[in-house]
Amino acid sequence: MRLRNKMAPSDVEHQLKFLVYTLERASELADQSGVKKMSWLLEMDGYSPKNSPPFAVTKQSINVLQSHYPERLGHAVLAKPPCIFNLAWNAFYPFLDRDTRDKIVFVRSGADVVKSLKGILDLSSIDRTMGGCRNGEFDLAQYRERMIKLQSQQQSASQS
Repeated sequence: MRLRNKMAPSDVEHQLKFLVYTLERASELADQSGVKKMSWLLEMDGYSPKNSPPFAVTKQSINVLQSHYPERLGHAVLAKPPCIFNLAWNAFYPFLDRDTRDKIVFVRSGADVVKSLKGILDLSSIDRTMGGCRNGEFDLAQYRERMIKLQSQQQSASQS
């Protein structure tokens, strides 16, 4: 996930719903493959106060993650956070429980990204632009089709 897109105030509810939707789909895929924990790579190059979510949204997101998905997080890697992010981190750090804080890894530079990712993530599934080995761009249409198929399978299974 790349954290650099400006969020309009009207998108707040939509963004929280999208977070839950994404976590539900990821949880289903993890369960189907026998994986219980998820690892997140958040590339923060370009993140700034202009495109950061309001504090209330960040707090709501943390609440959703900790209340409804407490044991799903394996690691969260925050790659290339700008210095200004330290202010935001210090503001919401107290709202994270100790177990969650221990799972968060900061990686500051390019060489450190690759070294840190090796022990946490499968580099073959990470874009080269984020320190991995995967060629190509994220294909939103392909992702959308996969999620629609997953939703359809879930609905079929629940009707059976």
